[in-house]
Amino acid sequence: MNDESDFFNSVVSALPEHYALNSSFVNGESDKSAVAFPPLTSYAFTYGTNVSMLLPPPLVVASVQPSLAPPDEQRKIYNTFMKMGGKVPCPVCGFKTRSLGGTTKGLRYSFTCQDEDCNNVFNQTREPDEQGRYEVTPSNRSVTNTPNRGNYRCGLCRQIKKGHVCSVSSNLPSPQSLPPLSSALENEDSDGESAIDPRMKPVPLPIVSDAPPATAPATGTKTIKTLGLKRYNVCADGSCIEYAVLACAGLCEHGNKQDSDFTPTPLDRGRDAVLRTRAYKYLCNRWNQLDDKERAWLEKLMILPQYPLLTVDDMGTFGNMLSICAISHYIGRTIVAWHAKTLRERHAKQQVAVYDKQSDTTTEQYWTADEILQAHLMHHLVHIEWDGFDHYAALIGKPVLLAPAAMTELMHATRIGHAAAADQLPSGWSKHVDKFRDPRSWSALERLLPVHKQCSDAQKKGYDAFLVHGESVYYLFYKENITDKDLLDVADDNITLYTRINPKKGKMPPETDFQCCKKMKLLEKQFLECNKCYRSFHASCVFERQRVSNDDKAKWLEEHKDKWVCLPCYQPLDSELRAVIGKR
Repeated sequence: MNDESDFFNSVVSALPEHYALNSSFVNGESDKSAVAFPPLTSYAFTYGTNVSMLLPPPLVVASVQPSLAPPDEQRKIYNTFMKMGGKVPCPVCGFKTRSLGGTTKGLRYSFTCQDEDCNNVFNQTREPDEQGRYEVTPSNRSVTNTPNRGNYRCGLCRQIKKGHVCSVSSNLPSPQSLPPLSSALENEDSDGESAIDPRMKPVPLPIVSDAPPATAPATGTKTIKTLGLKRYNVCADGSCIEYAVLACAGLCEHGNKQDSDFTPTPLDRGRDAVLRTRAYKYLCNRWNQLDDKERAWLEKLMILPQYPLLTVDDMGTFGNMLSICAISHYIGRTIVAWHAKTLRERHAKQQVAVYDKQSDTTTEQYWTADEILQAHLMHHLVHIEWDGFDHYAALIGKPVLLAPAAMTELMHATRIGHAAAADQLPSGWSKHVDKFRDPRSWSALERLLPVHKQCSDAQKKGYDAFLVHGESVYYLFYKENITDKDLLDVADDNITLYTRINPKKGKMPPETDFQCCKKMKLLEKQFLECNKCYRSFHASCVFERQRVSNDDKAKWLEEHKDKWVCLPCYQPLDSELRAVIGKR
């Protein structure tokens, strides 16, 4: 007992003067606003060589007329309004409320006031206490689309609570590691006192530090922004990796920030051939280190894109991480291949082709965003970005200096021109001038492109023909294959029709409509249908044969449109029907 008193006196003497326990008398007079101290038992302390104790809680100044209620009761708030018709009133304004559901394991319910001027959100106990009162507390529940409070910190280690593993609580003994209480009761000493169970020993409480929490890992998006990198698109053919690396070194002429629908220049294609050749030679020297799948891919690496791009085979062989490592060794720079779909993840790792200048080797590694940032600050890296599907883009900052030998060879690369002319038709397509036939379906107005790209675009969208009328383009679909002999000459307009032969389709039957002149009139708006064979005819051709004047055309159509019969169907009719139909 003396030891506890001495320890307590030493604690009191260490407190500042204005923390004196006998503070109810100041200068010999009573002070009703005295400082209220909690009892000694509220302080947690342990004996030992290093004494750790919690600091006292903030001082609470008592009111002029202190309440006789216990301290816990003074802090409680109760709803002073009575329930009306089973509805819970708002404790602030007394207006009706709306329930937001249960909380605190069903012991409380959340409510929101329906008064627009109040909008108070609070929790209220489900059952009243012994005096029939309902305790209310503020609520953090979201009423609208505003998210609930988040990112609060752990009370022990001061780290962000969500998703963290507390380093302080992990140092405390777990209940599973302690022996059962029965073993402590059985091990009694000679004096009949039970041995002290480890769970009964006072555990030093953690000291809360005011130091700021450790910096969270950076995301790829933040790192790219910190490095000042800008996304730079390149042509989306099989050499997009090579173009992206060239763009980071300032050696790509066709790079564009807006889109990737453009053709590389002859110099870009020549530099692409240099990179592919060097990568192919590097990987061939390591043939024994490749598996069967990688060897099969390497045999096709030298298949360059063929322009114009009309089919998938014209795209060339796409690269992969093997070619990136080979290019990294050739240019003497580390290449970071960012994954666009993981840029917002803090702990995501990116594929990196790491070049070691001392050993002259390149290895594939996985780095975090922080590691990439630190490495870039020491040596400028080449950054490219994979979209997660089939295309790479360049992330450009300051131009990266390549190895001198590689830079010299790329600067003097041989230009590679396009093998095909811009208007050359791909295999299976035919061109028909001023010829047409009604298709099964039409598309909406399409964008005018070069002919070889127009053919490829129409085929991708499921059409086998397209019509060019001035600056307008329409895609067409025919159920059967159509040739030049299956088309009719266009009599009143100038058009160009492009058709494609599909081996899976049959032969187009002969045209039966418009046999009056056997021509197409695209500007014709009036047609007559035979009531016997149901074929269509140009109204202008019928008027010319019937010698109908311009003033009588409307009247003639109104009289004959429901009973008109074409000449081939009119001739076999008997005299009575001819009299009804009229003269042909």
